[in-house]
Amino acid sequence: MNDLIVKKEDNYQLTDVIISELRLIDEEEKELKEKKEKIREILLKEMEDKNILKLENKNISITYKAPTEKETFRTKDFKKDLPDLYDTYVEFTPVKGSLVIKIK
Repeated sequence: MNDLIVKKEDNYQLTDVIISELRLIDEEEKELKEKKEKIREILLKEMEDKNILKLENKNISITYKAPTEKETFRTKDFKKDLPDLYDTYVEFTPVKGSLVIKIK
């Protein structure tokens, strides 16, 4: 797969082949995610009903985690109420470049 981006007129564009391929992959990915989520829901319900905490074999391990509460920190409120203190604790770290691909 070379030359996925070609120059047409005065700008660069993706080839029709790669657009079609990305659309197909996106549709398949959505279908697989839906199937996986349905299986997860069924497994969760069944493990709850049968009071199973863990299922494991050489290929897979599934651990049930009971509902709980989590603690969250309201960063926006903290930044608004104590901006100087917020700035003291904020640090910036580099993030590598990446692509965002949205299939329409």
